[in-house]
Amino acid sequence: MTPAERSRLSFRCFFHGKAFHLGRATYLNFAFPHGEIGPGAIYKDREGARAARPGSPGYFLQEACVMLKRKNGFTLVELLVVIAIIGILIALLLPAVQAAREAARRMNCTNNLKQIGLALHMHHDTNNCLPAGWTAYSAMGSKTAVPKGVPGWSWATMSLPFMEQGVVYDETLDITLAINAGDNPAGAKTIINTFRCPSDTGKDTSTVAGVEVATSNYVGIFGQVRNADLSTFWSLLSSSTGQAKWNGAFYHNSQTRFRDIRDGLSHTLVVGERGTKFDFYSVWIGAYPNDTLSQTSPGHAIRLLGAAFEGKAPNSTVVEDYRVGFGSHHPGTSNFLMGDGSVRSIEDEIDLSIYRYLCTINGGETQVSEYLAE
Repeated sequence: MTPAERSRLSFRCFFHGKAFHLGRATYLNFAFPHGEIGPGAIYKDREGARAARPGSPGYFLQEACVMLKRKNGFTLVELLVVIAIIGILIALLLPAVQAAREAARRMNCTNNLKQIGLALHMHHDTNNCLPAGWTAYSAMGSKTAVPKGVPGWSWATMSLPFMEQGVVYDETLDITLAINAGDNPAGAKTIINTFRCPSDTGKDTSTVAGVEVATSNYVGIFGQVRNADLSTFWSLLSSSTGQAKWNGAFYHNSQTRFRDIRDGLSHTLVVGERGTKFDFYSVWIGAYPNDTLSQTSPGHAIRLLGAAFEGKAPNSTVVEDYRVGFGSHHPGTSNFLMGDGSVRSIEDEIDLSIYRYLCTINGGETQVSEYLAE
């Protein structure tokens, strides 16, 4: 056998320390340097008797051409183990990724409220008061206040020029008309991202009193409502005459000045978050006179404003309580804008008395200072 033949034969029979069966014989082959077939190769028959002397090329030539090749790969068990490990890693990482995304969305929501707060302060600087919760009179040009009147523009609409939405305010809306007159219904469909919380996956528009309007996640603070005042509160909103005035920063035809907030700007909530749950949507455009949810819940005002009711926590699971209050899609908390422009997260488990006290502008409750100092 020539050196070239030995080199070619050793390449085809190259199994590191592995026994392989070919026909009636068992071979044990070892690697040799430089492609040589050396005396380390051992041949035995099945009975263990030596059949050829070591180093003889004959026994390699007998079966080398049909030698089986070893194939590398995963076994089924190994593959299943790898899949199981990947599944466990995904299960561990997915909640962390979701938590990080929610933290980013919550930060975006906080920034929205800060922009709204800045707009409200600029409005106050320009007009010496905060915008009205909603404006409503018996007729256009009249000075007779009625809760379910015209034009109906909300505090959010009047804030648009101060939050880089001057185009919407000047070109798509005509505030000299009622919100349901002229081309105003078309402008009411304008989606303003600053009024939408990114954690809320609800619809961007909804039908209110037969008109398609853009939705909002932020409502003004009407104040607090004690159980003893419930009938008075609903009577005011449903009244056909007079002003629906309450104890918060925003109400019917309000003109709240910072000096009117005797509890302190840093101790008073002025805007709160409300998610789109129970197929109920708040709006930014204003109050439609014929928007009524039920006999006891006039929708024209509560789509713009919210109140802290006695015994009712944020994110209530009761439909009637949620749509007149506050809540969000953030786990266990809701964002609120303070009078000084800062944003505070209010937990669902907050002391309900403190929660109500924060919503008034002139309650004089000392417990609020203790809560905020924590």
